[in-house]
Amino acid sequence: MPYVCRGGMMAGLVHPESIVMWREWARSAHRGQDRRAALVNAARALRRPHGTEQDWSEPAWILHSRAGEGDSRVLIALEDGSERPRAALLSFLPYLRVGVDVIVPRGVAAPELDGPNWRRRAFESARDAVPTDAGAVITAGQHGPPGIAVHQVARRRGLRSIVVQADTLTPYAAPLPEDALLLAWSEEDADFWRSGREDLELLPVGSQRLWQLGHTADETDRGDDDASDAGADADADADADTDRASQDGRDGESRTAPVVLGQLSRLELPRSVAARAASDMIVGGGARYLPGAAETGRLARLQHRLWERRGAELLDADTDPLTLRAPLVSILATEVLETAARGGEAWVHAPGAPAWVHEYWHRYGMRRHGAPTPAPTMPQEEPAAAIARVIDEVMGS
Repeated sequence: MPYVCRGGMMAGLVHPESIVMWREWARSAHRGQDRRAALVNAARALRRPHGTEQDWSEPAWILHSRAGEGDSRVLIALEDGSERPRAALLSFLPYLRVGVDVIVPRGVAAPELDGPNWRRRAFESARDAVPTDAGAVITAGQHGPPGIAVHQVARRRGLRSIVVQADTLTPYAAPLPEDALLLAWSEEDADFWRSGREDLELLPVGSQRLWQLGHTADETDRGDDDASDAGADADADADADTDRASQDGRDGESRTAPVVLGQLSRLELPRSVAARAASDMIVGGGARYLPGAAETGRLARLQHRLWERRGAELLDADTDPLTLRAPLVSILATEVLETAARGGEAWVHAPGAPAWVHEYWHRYGMRRHGAPTPAPTMPQEEPAAAIARVIDEVMGS
């Protein structure tokens, strides 16, 4: 049963312990969609609304190995090469002292694993790729077959299971492995993912992805400030003109038509809620619609055509929303936090959404349409450094 907080609002997972029950739910949710949409990988649809299509089969893997200080080694399972899992699972490698093996799907680019210090071997199964000298396995969770496989190996061999949070959490996230150490974004997320279980160890370390975006924005602002100071020393009048032009540019950006991030393929959301929320903004509201990459099924394509006939503008599904320099609107998209971390405008909108959606908004500080979401609070220590320190301590390095 899901963990429920006081007041009756769901504050935990629908399936907090059983990965078997969660996988059955994922398969059942797919069967409820049309035939083409049923090919979309359950975990990608939950974690990455702009992810790519993939069935539930496991790809071939490449094992990347690097020596460390001493004999201790850890295994990291990276399921795709997008920014969030790479930030969570690879950004701490420069800080890590123990030896490390990283399994990556064949064909996935991960620049962090380039260079002469890495050795490479091919495997057909993530389970077979777990080295015999591994002392712990590290993943972003059990949302796909590889994560489930390596944590099963860890349980059978008595290895430590470590999970690093890579994305926002809904009640339909996959449960954590037994006796896992969770490195979460916040205490609230840690408690949510735990869902009342007593076998887990929880440590909030922050989000490396949000930390990177926030500090990139800070460095840009400092560069702008330095340029303005130099201009003021040279010519105060010219600097004032530049400030006015810059402000005009920012005002122009704020007036750019908002972009609604598509949520029709979210398995945990009723399609009617996602369609109504988008319609409010793009039909007569002036916003543009960016379809999720998984919105390829018959019903989704019919909805797209209906919106276009009613005058809505649809963007290319391959567009990265963070490159649009426009206000973003969504329901469950992590891009809302990423945009806010960079200093941009983003908010949420979903009339008639289930109560757990409102809990999700509250937990992440997301604001409703018209009130921009504030930038997430950043930890003092870089999350990547904190993660590496914890792993080294666990491994006795």
